[in-house]
Amino acid sequence: MSSGWIMIILMMELGLFFFVFMCMEYNLLSIARSCLKYFMIQSVSSLLLLVSGLLLFSMLDLPSWLVHLFFLVGVTLKLGAFPMLFWVIPVLGELPFILIGMVGCPLKVLPLMMYSAYYASCNPPVGVNGMNFISLLTMVSGVWLGLHVKTTRGMLGASSISHTGWFILSTHSASIMKYFMCYAVSLIMVLYYLWGQNSFMGALNLLGLAGLPPFSVFVGKIIVVYTSLRSNISEVFLMLAMLVSAVSLFYYLKFSFSMYLYNSNVMPHKFSFAGYFPFMVNCAFALLFLCV
Repeated sequence: MSSGWIMIILMMELGLFFFVFMCMEYNLLSIARSCLKYFMIQSVSSLLLLVSGLLLFSMLDLPSWLVHLFFLVGVTLKLGAFPMLFWVIPVLGELPFILIGMVGCPLKVLPLMMYSAYYASCNPPVGVNGMNFISLLTMVSGVWLGLHVKTTRGMLGASSISHTGWFILSTHSASIMKYFMCYAVSLIMVLYYLWGQNSFMGALNLLGLAGLPPFSVFVGKIIVVYTSLRSNISEVFLMLAMLVSAVSLFYYLKFSFSMYLYNSNVMPHKFSFAGYFPFMVNCAFALLFLCV
């Protein structure tokens, strides 16, 4: 088991080096600064995860709470979850859209797999309620930061924090894969249209990232809530999570309307199948998961 743990750490480091190489393509000081911040934070978190993993599967007589603390600090730092979310907006706020997508989707897969394996096999001392509390605080922190950011990239960073809270919750109810796929599709669609300077479709897909129907994130949250209820997770906690999600609509709507109203000059004037195809894929993806 320890060899598999080391292999996952090595794969995460390979992904980190790939991210660094992509940053080097832009040759901009601000991106280099963000890249350095991200590299240092991810390196420290990988070291904590490596040490905690080796201690979990070793015979050393160490206090279990110390080992679990190492792991929780490492995984929350790597994912950008509460309380280690201080780096997300400063880093994502200076990155191009393609690198924001890389940090938000593929580089989160392995840490989430590691957390899922830890939660399933190691019985965290804080218990299910403690981990749910961390996920709720992550959602609240994302909403609070989202209400105060001024840039689109900063808003995407706050959105990433909020969805990380939903990732943690979905891990507890065994629906992590479905929710992650729904989130990844919506985020890719938003970044695709923002990168192409299609403000109208970008604003529309931003509402999908907020969790409005008929987009995929809405279906993903329904799946998480349903599976959480079947897993006997507190109804009060789920109501609070949905309330926080509803409050987050405020800053999504703010940026969506801003993109639509102040950049209407780049709105497409006629229907283009190639331009609207990703949007239709987003809706079709939601229907697919709803049927499954």
